[in-house]
Amino acid sequence: AIAKKFYSKSAPTIPLEPYLFRLHRFCPLSTAVYLTASFYLHKLVMVEQLIELTPLTAHRLLLAALRVASKTIEDLQHAHARFAKVSGCSPEELRRLEVAFCYAMDFDLKVDCEMLEGQYMMLRGAVEGMATGR
Repeated sequence: AIAKKFYSKSAPTIPLEPYLFRLHRFCPLSTAVYLTASFYLHKLVMVEQLIELTPLTAHRLLLAALRVASKTIEDLQHAHARFAKVSGCSPEELRRLEVAFCYAMDFDLKVDCEMLEGQYMMLRGAVEGMATGR
């Protein structure tokens, strides 16, 4: 039932890549936050297959992963209201997504340098594979 929290009634009008660039432009995040968010998403979507990644879930999953990753590993975060405004959702909806994401992750949010390095290497391999057609 937790997966339902991430479904939109209709696909957002902004594609995922411009959405991500918008978030970064107005609320810049560190490389470590992006790696942590990708680690979380890989775990939920690929490893545990708890949530299906679709055009109806991608934006909300990404948003929640980035916000939770930021709060987990950074000392300073962007104000909640600002992050919500930039993301295009209400502060209440952002809070609900964060809570749902933490429950989906079973509150297992700790990451270390080794985990992030492994995530980086996996992503790098995927990008290199796409570039060479493998």
